[in-house]
Amino acid sequence: MYKKRFQNNVATGRFTLPVVILICAAFWTATGFLFSGPYPDMPGTYPLWLSNGIRSMLPHWISQLISFIFYGFIGYLLIELNNTYAIIRTRATVQTSLYFILISICPFIHQIFSGSLVSFTMLISLFFLFKSYQSRRSSGNLFHAFAFIGISSLFLPQVLWLTPVWLIGAIMFHALTPRSLCASLVGIIFPYWIVFAFAFITDDHQLFYQPFIDMTTFTPISYFSYLSWEVIATLIYMFVLFLAAFVHRIINGHKNNIRTSAFLDFLILVSFSLLVYIVLQPSMAVKLLPLLIMFNSVLIGHIFAMTNSKASNIFFISSLAVLVLLFTFNLWMPF
Repeated sequence: MYKKRFQNNVATGRFTLPVVILICAAFWTATGFLFSGPYPDMPGTYPLWLSNGIRSMLPHWISQLISFIFYGFIGYLLIELNNTYAIIRTRATVQTSLYFILISICPFIHQIFSGSLVSFTMLISLFFLFKSYQSRRSSGNLFHAFAFIGISSLFLPQVLWLTPVWLIGAIMFHALTPRSLCASLVGIIFPYWIVFAFAFITDDHQLFYQPFIDMTTFTPISYFSYLSWEVIATLIYMFVLFLAAFVHRIINGHKNNIRTSAFLDFLILVSFSLLVYIVLQPSMAVKLLPLLIMFNSVLIGHIFAMTNSKASNIFFISSLAVLVLLFTFNLWMPF
């Protein structure tokens, strides 16, 4: 007889998401009063983002409010992603609940900045990439998928390093042909055509070539120079979640259909690539963290919604307990 455990009741419950939203609102209110950490976009950010100007125009609380709404919209798109491509074989909201919780326990990313904007544009890119799966008209989908990578790079040039990962994804989805490859290259170049025209008209050529300089500029691998203890603790927790998703995929991968397996494999590949890049370039950790949280939320949501074992229930309860401790640690450390 099938017995629902605490994990399943929470992961598939209809009241989970509303409760999580209320909890997250309380978290954000608390961090708004208690946390006043440095702005995530440091001076020297790519000119299109103009972090210093944004920072001077927006008070701290307004930036937090805009960020809260922005992350909420991303959470809604994660529900649409699952409903469209059935990554979790139910109309689940657990991935969004996890996303909200994981974002909320990181007060150092509670302001609108390049990392949150990149999460949004890369999620749209993911929609088009998934849509290209075994499609006879994959060229159009891949054009849009790579165009949004190009748009993302206007906020954070380093995401261009994910271009080969997206190409591997297109191969995994049987969507890459000589024609669609050309469409992909045109797509990723398209935003820079517009930037080049603007830079030419305004006679500000740095606007065009600066992202390529930023992308190829590597900082020393010095973790304690770029990462605070709360960021390190959060990254360790994200790595544990990724490892759990990876092990679950190896053990239970045969239970998914071919399309779902391909989507999950790609999400694991992207998460792994982000972790590797953070290890090699710790200065980018905070900016890439929202993106890592977004992909990990879908992977872990799949585990919590689709498993019903004693081990997974213990892992679920343990994860929640560590989340509470991590939020307390992240809020306490700046003081």
